[in-house]
Amino acid sequence: MDSKAFFLAVGVWLLACASALGAGDGEAAEIDWPAAGEARVIQEAEIQRIVESHGKRLLVVNFWATWCGPCVEEMPYFAEAYREFQDQGALIVGFSTDFVDEWETAVPPFLKDKRIPYPNFVVDVDPNIMIPRFSPDWSGALPATFYYGPKGEKLGERLGKVDQETLRNDILAHLGGGGAEAAERDSSSGAIPITVRANSPLRVLAGNPVGLCMSFPSDRDNDLRERSMADAVREMRCGSLRFPMGTLAENYLWHAPGEYESAAQGLRPRVASMKMPPGDWTWAVEPDGSFKDICLDFDEFIALCRETNTEPVVMAAAHPWKFEDSRVSREQTIESAAEWVRYSNLVRGYGVRYWEIGNENDLKKIRETISKEEYLALARDMSIAMKAVDPSIEIGLGVFGTNNGEYYRDAFAFCPDQIDFLVAHQYLSGVHNFEEYGSSEATFIGVIENAIRQIEASAPANRASEIEVLVTEFGSYSPGGAWKTPDGAIDRANDIFKSLCTFEMLANAVCLDSRVRFLHFWITHSPWGDPANARDYANALSPENRLLPQGRALQVFAQFLLDGMVQAPRVAGPLRVYASASTDGKRLSVWMLNKSGAEQSAALALEGFDGAASGQIWTYAGDGPYDTNPAWGQTGAVDWSGGPIDLALPPASITVVSLAK
Repeated sequence: MDSKAFFLAVGVWLLACASALGAGDGEAAEIDWPAAGEARVIQEAEIQRIVESHGKRLLVVNFWATWCGPCVEEMPYFAEAYREFQDQGALIVGFSTDFVDEWETAVPPFLKDKRIPYPNFVVDVDPNIMIPRFSPDWSGALPATFYYGPKGEKLGERLGKVDQETLRNDILAHLGGGGAEAAERDSSSGAIPITVRANSPLRVLAGNPVGLCMSFPSDRDNDLRERSMADAVREMRCGSLRFPMGTLAENYLWHAPGEYESAAQGLRPRVASMKMPPGDWTWAVEPDGSFKDICLDFDEFIALCRETNTEPVVMAAAHPWKFEDSRVSREQTIESAAEWVRYSNLVRGYGVRYWEIGNENDLKKIRETISKEEYLALARDMSIAMKAVDPSIEIGLGVFGTNNGEYYRDAFAFCPDQIDFLVAHQYLSGVHNFEEYGSSEATFIGVIENAIRQIEASAPANRASEIEVLVTEFGSYSPGGAWKTPDGAIDRANDIFKSLCTFEMLANAVCLDSRVRFLHFWITHSPWGDPANARDYANALSPENRLLPQGRALQVFAQFLLDGMVQAPRVAGPLRVYASASTDGKRLSVWMLNKSGAEQSAALALEGFDGAASGQIWTYAGDGPYDTNPAWGQTGAVDWSGGPIDLALPPASITVVSLAK
């Protein structure tokens, strides 16, 4: 079975539930339930029957796979919940998405080794219909959990790994005994309970993952600036910068083709084609195709990285040879990339490690320019040429991550030894205004989740643990303008609630998997439109280099990031909670994002953080969700020696508790 097939099965039965579920009468259907430690293959009709006629007060369906690390981590919680609630009317069922032709050697031994007590099935259904029907917020990434009532009515979902407290609260709530939903209902009169487990790590960080996607036409210091770009990057606490950009970088040649020996005397970057942006931008490009001095060149970018102690990530153009009136051929495109590595790492000694081949080459529009077969062949040949110059570099597949990771899967089959990391671009989808955002429990990182899943399912087994994911573009920006004002117009305000969404995407991705290395927010200063009035919500910085709300969201996360992420209940009613701890156990940071338009009370309990500690409370808040100038700063102090910390969380805000022993 295709590794994405697992979820699509349920789309059909979910649709059928709307009309057929009325037949459910609380009595269990004739279902052959596998014994503990066993499994069997299940198809569409039987999945539907389980959901419609499971015969319990609550059905909990958990999609998982033996190769999915987060799935394995959460399974003990489901096992414990099964034992606790099976006599109270709750049934937990596991749906494995392992390959059907391999399940007998993979799934039963795994279940026996883990001593999983609840019934499990292996899903064998066509994947191409179910994902969008099953849940509009589900990308198909694992794990995923869904809750159903006695007649098959859907009660809720959890996309991504759940912690033990969240799972237990969900089950209690759906059984009518409180839990997360009760906490949300009672938040006006009582505090929402939050428990952070400081000694239960989710991942150790190899370095600061917070990054920015640069805009080479608009990031050089100029007369509009009130301070330097370096000062702005330092305030955001970034760990990485991507250069030259995204789409425009496909028409960026770092130095004049064929004249690479002269690069050491001064770079002369230019466009490949005058007929593609930014070639036709007279404010940025000279008539001969060279960039004007207002544009940032590669040497200046590296100087910025060194001044700010950030890791450079460089994108080499993949398809400029396909442009009309291009100055370079396919062979010259490869040569340019290889010579860029030579200049960077051998001539200048810059030591750039991460090199991305092209930008979003799997998008439908770009596939009309360069086919999948052409791109994968180019990526292979370019990787070989670049590594011949410097074998220590890492090469990334420059795609968006569309079509359920089609290019990822095919690249691992076509050129597995030439790809060292995957690129994913994660933009907002599924919500259109503050109300929809506030009520959504989606992770908003489906493309990233799928990239990890494709590594597990398709990468060479001996390399799967070392292949990283670089999210070289992300943010709550939505191409096409999904954010809407009440009158239906495109909402471009750079306000606090959109920055909360960016923060949530960033935190969810950092917690997801240790292979998620960097996330580069798109973008610093957009080069489209009037540079003097570029305050679109896609921007981290104003023309003066002040932090806009989107840029502030990066700082709020990065400023308190410690050595690793630890367990926190991601969803606690209207709150989103994340935590980071130092490896010595002496420092702890907890972020609490209030997605609602009302103040919320929270009671923060800490486990595994023994001994007295003191610290600060910081708040990022404004005058409601649409404030374009929210405040950020320390708002209190705390001394802790045990027991809950009582907090009042402003509407549409982030509160940070920072503790040290």
